[in-house]
Amino acid sequence: ASVLTQEYKYMTLARLKKGDMIRAYDFKNNNSIFSKCLKVFGSHKKALKIWAGDYEIVASEDHLFFVFRKGDIVEVPASELDTCDFLINDSFDKVKISCIDNFSVGMDMIDIETNSGNFFANGILVHNSQQRYSRLREEAANEFYKRIVEVVNIEFAAVGKDLKGIIIGGPGPTK
Repeated sequence: ASVLTQEYKYMTLARLKKGDMIRAYDFKNNNSIFSKCLKVFGSHKKALKIWAGDYEIVASEDHLFFVFRKGDIVEVPASELDTCDFLINDSFDKVKISCIDNFSVGMDMIDIETNSGNFFANGILVHNSQQRYSRLREEAANEFYKRIVEVVNIEFAAVGKDLKGIIIGGPGPTK
């Protein structure tokens, strides 16, 4: 994928560096801005190739896209995109998805974090990685807590009426 820099040059994500200013969208003021790249990191994930109008983008299955649905703009992971969906291009126009294919070449993906929460990749507005990873961490923590609760329920059920009390410790959120 490529991004437009503040110098109005297109640059691939692989060449992008921390501190580079890239084109993004300011939802609060409804205009295009240049947002600072805070972090560039690689990952190895299964990818999808998405075609919408004249635009083509390869993204990991969990990368979030801004999509027009039922009159609203919602964030949708690439794995949940559909050919009925409309993406947002760099002119802030709706662009209908025409095709989505698995892209299993085993390529390394590049993720970036921006201070605006979004950026335009290959002319399509996509969500910032930081929030996606935060959401994934939160989901993993919730799954961990569910597993712990299942074990605790089994163990305490075995004690039955002889249970006198439970002492709970640890950081606030885990209690």
